Amino acid sequence: ETRNVAVSQQVKDYLLMIVEETRHHEKIVGGISPRGCIAMLKGLQAYAAIKGRDYVITDDVKYLSQFCMPHRLTIRGVSSYIKSAVQESVIKDILEKVAVPPAEGYTAEEAASA
Repeated sequence: ETRNVAVSQQVKDYLLMIVEETRHHEKIVGGISPRGCIAMLKGLQAYAAIKGRDYVITDDVKYLSQFCMPHRLTIRGVSSYIKSAVQESVIKDILEKVAVPPAEGYTAEEAASA
């Protein structure tokens, strides 16, 4: 079922920009791998389907990033006691840094109802 959920090129590009930023962020030693990106894309499709949509939106990427990204990141010089707080901060920083593309590919009604 989830394979039938559409992912526009804008959403794919947005996801790729976020993944790329994880590979260049000063606090991250190991960013998200290609396999991690593919897994996140599949998760996005499943999330959109659960929400009753047959398409993924950029808000899905932002929402799921907080759940999908932390365990895929290796943070530089952080003890395990504060790791999750630093991961959360780094993910928030990345999402603020990467520009969200316009909601093209869907009608205004579809984008507003999502």
